[in-house]
Amino acid sequence: MVLSAFGVVIIENCACDATLSVGGGVLTKQKSPKLYQNIPNPFSSTSTIKYFLPHDINSAYMIFTNTVGKIISKINLEDRGEVELNINSDKLPVGVYHNTLIINNKKVDSKRMIIK
Repeated sequence: MVLSAFGVVIIENCACDATLSVGGGVLTKQKSPKLYQNIPNPFSSTSTIKYFLPHDINSAYMIFTNTVGKIISKINLEDRGEVELNINSDKLPVGVYHNTLIINNKKVDSKRMIIK
């Protein structure tokens, strides 16, 4: 990590057990799982979902459901740390979907994504 005279923080990629982030001017470690909103949203062909998984969890997966709760897809998440998942909507009709992060069989968070 490099801290410049202008207060800019450059964080290098590392294989550590957490991600460093700037919060209130103090460097803190990200320890809790986190699901970010997909970008872009809405989208028409591809989108990226970013998430953070601590190294000490046993299992993690993401499920994708339609508006009535039908599971469209389930993806096992093997990588730990901050990860990006690229999704493709080629076979899905226009509509609203939910992606839910499940860790150790417990729902952590859910986000809505719109395919246009």
